Amino acid sequence: KNQAFFEYDRKHSRGIPIAILGSANYSKFLEGFDFDRGVYGNDLQQLLQPYISKYKQLIDVSDIYNEIYKWEAIQNFQEHWDLTSDDLVGMIDKSFPGNNNLWSSQNYYPITMLKGLAYSNPEKVRAALDALFDEGVDLTVRVQNYKTTMDDLLKEHNRTTGKEDKHHYQDGRTIALLLAFNEPSKYFLFKYSILKSFCEKFKLEAPKKGDIVNQILINNEVSGLVKNILTEDEELLQLHEDRLTSSSFTMDDYNI
Repeated sequence: KNQAFFEYDRKHSRGIPIAILGSANYSKFLEGFDFDRGVYGNDLQQLLQPYISKYKQLIDVSDIYNEIYKWEAIQNFQEHWDLTSDDLVGMIDKSFPGNNNLWSSQNYYPITMLKGLAYSNPEKVRAALDALFDEGVDLTVRVQNYKTTMDDLLKEHNRTTGKEDKHHYQDGRTIALLLAFNEPSKYFLFKYSILKSFCEKFKLEAPKKGDIVNQILINNEVSGLVKNILTEDEELLQLHEDRLTSSSFTMDDYNI
């Protein structure tokens, strides 16, 4: 039964689970996989339990838990994002207001740079974003094409402005942010240091730092495994839902 799954998986998933776990651990993954439910089995589930318990305690204490801004930021995005807007820069600014740490930190300014590129060439940026969100095209192709277009736009931007900006910051983290904000029930937020730490703790193989395509694919895969475990805990889900505010996005299917 596992051999049949292995052959199907190798053909249809481009070997993503093997990339996550490493070939040496792949057979162990199959042994721990619940084929009837289609989720990873008891090993990871058991390992996560202490962290789930700590998380329950954390979100039940209002003066400590401060992550709701993520759901509120997505709700704001959903209300303002409109690629048909005549004022593309202004629309992006309203969709990503202020210096939220999801898109702004020391030496990391992806939205600021995106607005700068949109000011220089709004139609090319508009087309790049529209193509990134086109669910009719394979995600691997969309991510790579978006990155290539941003590389070209940065060169063009530097030529026309006389600047020497070295980064547009449209990396795996930013692309995952855009995807997750646009389709919160399908994609997951991503930060390389978090994924790397999680993979190291639970003996999973993390993608290389510069490989943005596999970063996003593997983050989606790992997050999906964790989500399947979290959503079995009804107490956790209720605690979470009780914490959401009136300005929080609620249709993320627990992806956030």
